[in-house]
Amino acid sequence: MVRMLLGREEMDRNTWMYEIGRATSEFMDSVDEFITVAETDQLEKGNTAISCPYKKCKNARWYADSTDIKSHLIAREFMRGYTCWSFHGESLADLNPSVSDNDTDNEENSYNSDNNVNFDDMNEDKDLHQCKVCSTSRYKCGKLTDNVDSDVSENGPPAKLLWYLPIIPRLKRLFANEKDVKLLRWHAEDRKNDGKMRHVADSHQWKNFDKDFEEFGDEIRNIRFGLSSDGINPFGYLSSLHSTWHVLLCIYNLPPWLCMKRKYIMMSLLIQGPKQPGNDIDVYLQPLVDEMMELWSTGIHVYFAYNKEYFQLRAMLFCTINDFPTYGNLSGYSTKGKKACPICEENTHSIWLTNCKKPAFMGHRRELAENHPYRKKADIFDGTIEDRKLPPPLDGETTLSKVANINVMLGKKGFGPPKGIWKKKSIFWKLPYWKHLRVRHCIDVMHIEKNVCESLIGLLLNIPGKTKDGIKVRRDMELMNIRPELQPKDIDGRSTKFLPPACYTMSKVEKTKFCQCLHGIKVPSGYSANIRKLVSMKDLK
Repeated sequence: MVRMLLGREEMDRNTWMYEIGRATSEFMDSVDEFITVAETDQLEKGNTAISCPYKKCKNARWYADSTDIKSHLIAREFMRGYTCWSFHGESLADLNPSVSDNDTDNEENSYNSDNNVNFDDMNEDKDLHQCKVCSTSRYKCGKLTDNVDSDVSENGPPAKLLWYLPIIPRLKRLFANEKDVKLLRWHAEDRKNDGKMRHVADSHQWKNFDKDFEEFGDEIRNIRFGLSSDGINPFGYLSSLHSTWHVLLCIYNLPPWLCMKRKYIMMSLLIQGPKQPGNDIDVYLQPLVDEMMELWSTGIHVYFAYNKEYFQLRAMLFCTINDFPTYGNLSGYSTKGKKACPICEENTHSIWLTNCKKPAFMGHRRELAENHPYRKKADIFDGTIEDRKLPPPLDGETTLSKVANINVMLGKKGFGPPKGIWKKKSIFWKLPYWKHLRVRHCIDVMHIEKNVCESLIGLLLNIPGKTKDGIKVRRDMELMNIRPELQPKDIDGRSTKFLPPACYTMSKVEKTKFCQCLHGIKVPSGYSANIRKLVSMKDLK
C-alpha cells in the first residue's frame, strides 16, 4: 500500500512547511507527522538511516537518529520545494488526485499477470508497488525539482539536481520474474569453464573474492555489480552550460551477451547541473553506497521465482568502468600531470616537453619483458635505455593507508583538493570489501579505441587541429636530440621551417584512396553509425 499524508487538515503542506513560524504548535505537530512518515519508510525499506530534508542537508546527509533531523527542521527549516516527500516513500502519484485507486490496482494486476506471481502473498509487495508508481511519476517529480533550482538561482548559481533511483526494489522485481532469474545463475551453471577468459567470472578477481569471502561466493545467486559513470550534454553544442551525469549498474552474473543489454542495466543516479560533479561526485554517490552497504552486510529477503522460494540476497560492487578523467573522480587519484599513472604513482616516468608544454611518457617502458628490443632502442623514444623493472602493483591495504588521513570538504568552495597525487579518500572505501579487491577501477576499452583511432586518423591525414605532428613536436625532438631525420630544417630566404616527411606521411593520392575506402565501407545494420556521412572527399578528412 502506498502511503499518503497531506499534513494537518486545516492547512496544506506549503503553508506549514514554509509560511508559519517554526515555534508554533502547528509546525511542531506537523514535523512530528513528517518524522512518523520517515520512520515508517525507513522500517519498510530496512534502511539504517534517514535522509535529512533540512535546507543545507538537502537529503544528501543521512542520520540514524530521527531526533537529529527533527532538531534540524525546528531550529532551521525545510529545503525549498520539498512538498512531495520523495526521499521518504512518497511520489507525486500519492499527492495527485488524478491517479485513482482503480488505475493503481490495474497497474498492479497487470504486473502480477506478466510475472505469474501472486504478490498478495509476498511481504515485499510494498517495495515493488512503490517502484512501479515512481516509474510513472518520474517526469512530474523532475518538474517539481525545477522549482528548487529557480529558488536557489536567486541567491547564487543554480544548484545541481539529484535523481536517485533505489536499486533494492528493482532487484526484488527482477528475482520475482521466472524468465529472468535462471539467467542470474548462468555464471556458475552454464558458463564454459575451459581456462580461457570468456566472462568476468573467469577473472582472478572473481576467484580470489570467492576465496576471501566464502559465504558470499557459495551463494551463486548473490549479485556482482559493475558501476559505470560518464557525463553527456543532451543539448549538444547548443549549450555549454549544462551537464548530465548518470551512474549505471550492470549485472555480471548474466551471460556476456546480456550484461550490457538495456533491460538489465540499472540507472541508479542522474545528476543534472550547469557543471559536471567532478571530485564532488562522492556527495551524490552517498545514497547508492548506503544501499550497497545494506546489500553486503544484511542483504534483503527476496522471492526467487525459479525455485519458488525466499532467500537472503546479497550484492557487492565488483569494479568501476569509466574513461580516464572519471577514473580520477571516482578513485580520488589525480590522473593529470607528470604522475598521471595510477598504477606506478610516484614511480611514473615522464618528461616535460618545453614547446608542447605538456608531459610525455615516452620512457615509460618498464612493463615490457626484460629482453624486449624496445628497451634498448633509445633513439626512437626519449634517448635513454630502459633497464628498470615494473614495480609490483599496490594492494588495497597499502592504497587505503595512503588516503586514510585525507580530509576534503566536498562541495565547498575554497576547500580545494590537497597537493599531491591523491585528491581525496573515495567514498567506495566505506564498503568493507573494497580494500580486498585487487582491481577496483577499470578503464573503458571503448574510450581507448576511440581516442587512439582519432589520433591515428588525424595524424595520417594531417588534419589541422587533430594531428599530433607539427613544428612544436619537431622542436622538442631537437631539444631531446632524438630522430635527427625529422628535426625541422631551415629554408634559404624564409622564416618558416621545413618539416621533413615521416614514414607515415601520405601523398594526396594515398589520402584519396584512404578516404574512398572509408567512404564506401558497408557494415551490418546497427553495427555502427553511417561512416559514409562522416567522410569528406572534398577536404580528405
